[in-house]
Amino acid sequence: MTDTAYISLEEVRAADLSTCADGLFQSIQSEMFGNVIVTTFGDTRYAVYLNDPKGALCVTIPAETTASRRGILWPKPSIEVDPSSQFNPDRDGEAAGDLLVGSQTMIVTREPDGWFNDVQRTPLWAADGGSDKPLGFRSWRLVSVAGDRRRVIFTRSNLAKSDSQT
Repeated sequence: MTDTAYISLEEVRAADLSTCADGLFQSIQSEMFGNVIVTTFGDTRYAVYLNDPKGALCVTIPAETTASRRGILWPKPSIEVDPSSQFNPDRDGEAAGDLLVGSQTMIVTREPDGWFNDVQRTPLWAADGGSDKPLGFRSWRLVSVAGDRRRVIFTRSNLAKSDSQT
């Protein structure tokens, strides 16, 4: 019998949101923060709050900050998509939380002061090399792989563009 409440230390690292590497950060301090993707593009680090009620809020992590949010980091988990949730972003539009796969893997996010439908594309750590024209997915998940063990650590369910995430 296995106890699924425990996780291997091969899978996670103790981390501080202000300084951690790219991956999925889970705070021990507040449910408000929940699941946070930390990603770096160029010299800028971003935090994407996946549990934000309006969907995938993206903020810049300041280079020098005294704020401390402790938790665990799942370093660069694998990204899996549900093929039945695929869409054409050029034709169907995109919403905060959608995943775009093309020459770069990106998550569609919203800015803190933007309107609900004002979205931007934020690059993720996944390998690049696909088509220049991205393909979108409304359902996707993050999976930790350690040896032959696979653990789903976050799932975004198939939501219609007009739906909101909770």
